[in-house]
Amino acid sequence: MPELNPATSLKIDTSVIPKKDQFAFCRDGLFDLTGIVMERAGPSDAPFHLKISHHQSSGIMLNKYEFEMPFILKRTYQSMARVDQEFICIHYRIKGRDTGCFFQGGECPTRPGNIRYHDLTRQYVVDSRGLTGFTLYIDRALLLDHMPSIDHLHGDLMADSPVTRVFKTTLRSAFEQFKHANASEAASLSGILTAIAIDAIKLQRIKDLESSEIGQMSVLQAVVNHIKQNCHKRDCTPESIAKAIGVSRTKLYRVSQPFDTPMELVRQIRLRKAAEVLRKAADTNIANLADSVGFSGRQAFTRAFTAEYEVSPKDYRKAMRSAATATPVRDGPVDIIWKKLEESFKNAQIA
Repeated sequence: MPELNPATSLKIDTSVIPKKDQFAFCRDGLFDLTGIVMERAGPSDAPFHLKISHHQSSGIMLNKYEFEMPFILKRTYQSMARVDQEFICIHYRIKGRDTGCFFQGGECPTRPGNIRYHDLTRQYVVDSRGLTGFTLYIDRALLLDHMPSIDHLHGDLMADSPVTRVFKTTLRSAFEQFKHANASEAASLSGILTAIAIDAIKLQRIKDLESSEIGQMSVLQAVVNHIKQNCHKRDCTPESIAKAIGVSRTKLYRVSQPFDTPMELVRQIRLRKAAEVLRKAADTNIANLADSVGFSGRQAFTRAFTAEYEVSPKDYRKAMRSAATATPVRDGPVDIIWKKLEESFKNAQIA
């Protein structure tokens, strides 16, 4: 029987479940917890062996997993409406290979030793042939505060460097130490992991930039901060943004290139703000929300929201209402997922 430390850790080994139920447990539990669809070739009642250990502390989750059989994972905008996941995942592959399809980013094969990160607010498909590795989940808002262009790193691999080597070593070591740590020590381990992950991502991004582009990142941060504070205004235009930041219109367009145009950046920030409101207040009036985030009317807002999330604001709100009814929103997203995880394992008589 797997060990369980309710404060910080959970372990599961599907070999303790009847073979005919192993895949269904993984598939149904994963979808319920994360909105990720799991598929496999062959009959669903064939054996599916998984070992996974979870640690949680101070807004992060850290997993070690071992899948022995092929499977496919999918996260689409439809499933995102069912389960909100505001996390960046950093995967460190130990054994096995997979091919991830990140849509606009194309295919990304991952091999042993690779680190790949992806955004759980974006679509992806991963086709795996069995693997062993670690996954660190970090609050997406925290990373956005440090680097606004994180939106465009979805599906990227980190290049090998001294910093990524330190991150790998720290990840392994922290995972082993979590099982012996008290609450204060676990919080400290979480802080160390988060700091190193942020440094690794920053340095990876800077390594890919020319020196002139590094300065542009600071300007982009100022632009993003200004838009966040003023996106509700109809006159949040390239001209007003450039004037407020103190740069030329040409430079504004240059630093906004990762988002295509300044107005596309404004659109994305408005839509993310709207989605956040719908998640936190499921009784929100759609027309009032459209106005509060700077759209000219409900129709324009609905078209933009549906194009971005592939679900209408009304249906997104409906899904959030259902989720709110199922889970009282008293804890942060990590805590809510953690409670669901514990409940799933207990219901399956694994914990």
